[in-house]
Amino acid sequence: MLLDTIEELQLDSRLVRIERSFTVHFGFVLYSDYHIICMRIYDADGLYDGIRIFKASSIESVSWNGNLINSRMKMIERNGVELVMPDIKMKSYDDFISSANEHYGYVALYDEYASSSYIGPVHNFDDEWLRMTHWGSPACLDRVEKLIDKDEYQSIGVDSMYQRNLALLHQSRTTLQEA
Repeated sequence: MLLDTIEELQLDSRLVRIERSFTVHFGFVLYSDYHIICMRIYDADGLYDGIRIFKASSIESVSWNGNLINSRMKMIERNGVELVMPDIKMKSYDDFISSANEHYGYVALYDEYASSSYIGPVHNFDDEWLRMTHWGSPACLDRVEKLIDKDEYQSIGVDSMYQRNLALLHQSRTTLQEA
């Protein structure tokens, strides 16, 4: 029932609210299957806030319609909604990581149990581990090489406002260091 409903909402381009253990996403479903869901996310002000992929099994509830969702939709419409599919493969975590990393130059891995994330370019991965350069916050602009167990993150994102700004700061840092 879950995937049939999500597919119907996806085909209708309906704004949905998906609740998961540690987070809530408002957005449009871009891709869904028995294993994963990929969404275009919008924030509380109706502004585009990136793309997120997560396991279908992590969903606790799906909502559509209602005052909160309809109000958010009006804000999204006012700000402009783009339903064009991004040029990213979405059929698996590995496909998403490879294509998003190639397209944007980074990905964000979310460990939702620890309320933390790792953002930066991915260098390579296998079935169990992922190697990346983790970008520090705007305050420190640190860079740390990390090897991360793939079981330690519950979702992957790209292209949020924070991520775009962080990427810009780290690219500027590189340019400044080279000068």
